[in-house]
Amino acid sequence: MILKWLFTYFICISSINSQFRSPNIAFITPENCTRLQYFNRIELRCETCPNSTVPSDDMLSCQCSEQQQEKSRSGFIPVCQDCPEGTSPSPDRSECLSCRNETCNCPPTMVLIYRDLAGHLLTNGAFCDSCADGFFRNDDGECERCGSSCPGVRERDGYINPPYLTVEYDDTTDEILENSLEIIYHKDPSGYDQKLIIALSILIPVSLFWSALCSYSWGRRQGKPSAVDASSILYFFVCEVSVLGDVFFACLNNCWLGHILLTKIKTY
Repeated sequence: MILKWLFTYFICISSINSQFRSPNIAFITPENCTRLQYFNRIELRCETCPNSTVPSDDMLSCQCSEQQQEKSRSGFIPVCQDCPEGTSPSPDRSECLSCRNETCNCPPTMVLIYRDLAGHLLTNGAFCDSCADGFFRNDDGECERCGSSCPGVRERDGYINPPYLTVEYDDTTDEILENSLEIIYHKDPSGYDQKLIIALSILIPVSLFWSALCSYSWGRRQGKPSAVDASSILYFFVCEVSVLGDVFFACLNNCWLGHILLTKIKTY
């Protein structure tokens, strides 16, 4: 029994001594690293980036230099390759790009376009372009959809029903807040054009029939033996011009009144 207690006491003393003899780990953060080092999150220490690599912006890994592309990556260290002369690395540094204007540096309001819709590199070179409506340029240099934008629901007869908008506010220390909300309506005239074409395709044959009937009646009243002669044909053209003028006047006025009465007086 005494030997058992002595053995237990010896084990406890040994474990306590081993704990007190364990080495201390220095508290190191990425801020302690130099401009040529990165913070190794596994070893919890600063290490120098090898070869021609440089530390990333967050100091947590190494990245290729400005004129190099990244071929592969092993942990925190990339394998870099120099881009050919006259080319520049893509924003993700996965490809070397040839730019149309001999530079791939875009203004702050534009983004670099170097892939098509299928994800393939552009054969004629990368170029700078603005983001489409409803998108904005984020910090990564890519077009991102505006979070507060919403598409309008298009319906027939000029009715536009935008979705219900909710604006949420959060606590702030600013004394003056600037808010702006813009809604743009686009009128699609294709419906009016289609109705106008249908109306003209019906009224023009009717006008031809009416002009022929007027010309025939005029020839009978004049006592002409034949309804087809030079004077009857001339009278037919005169009647047709008069009737077509009335047809176009009626159609255009109806379209104009419909646009004014059905669109301008609407309230949303």
